[in-house]
Amino acid sequence: IAVASMAAMPVLVSLAARFGKMTVYKWSLIIYSISIQFYWFADAESMWIVWLIAAAIGFFNGGFILMSFSVLTDTVTYDRMRSGISREGALSSIYSAVDKVGNAIGGAIFLAMLSAVGFVESSDGSFPQQSEETIRGIWVFYVVVPALLHSGSIFILNRYKLPEADLSPRETG
Repeated sequence: IAVASMAAMPVLVSLAARFGKMTVYKWSLIIYSISIQFYWFADAESMWIVWLIAAAIGFFNGGFILMSFSVLTDTVTYDRMRSGISREGALSSIYSAVDKVGNAIGGAIFLAMLSAVGFVESSDGSFPQQSEETIRGIWVFYVVVPALLHSGSIFILNRYKLPEADLSPRETG
């Protein structure tokens, strides 16, 4: 996933220059959400599917992460132009805190859901047999829920309105 994400960066930068950051951001979220669904077709005998899915996930995960940082820098620039104060540290800290809190809450919810669907943990490093209900629960909470959350974030992104014209220096006088 990481290799695909890094390899995708030049392509994503080119796409953002051609189609716009928010367009690439939103399409990365959508295609990531679709790509992760293909885990449904993967099993232990078809590792090539897992690798293909991982490459797609890496590419589009790289897309929405790269574009989120790019939009953050636009926000910093806009704030500096409006206020005359450099607050990139504060804005970056907010971004980082939201990311960390979201990951912590997401992890806690996922662990609670594993417990709710009857996940059997290993005490000796083996792979205990899981029930069909548990396997289905893992799939829903590892694949379906993240896809819905990533796709749903587009509704929030649609409220972000910062045209390129707002980032250009204005003449005073």
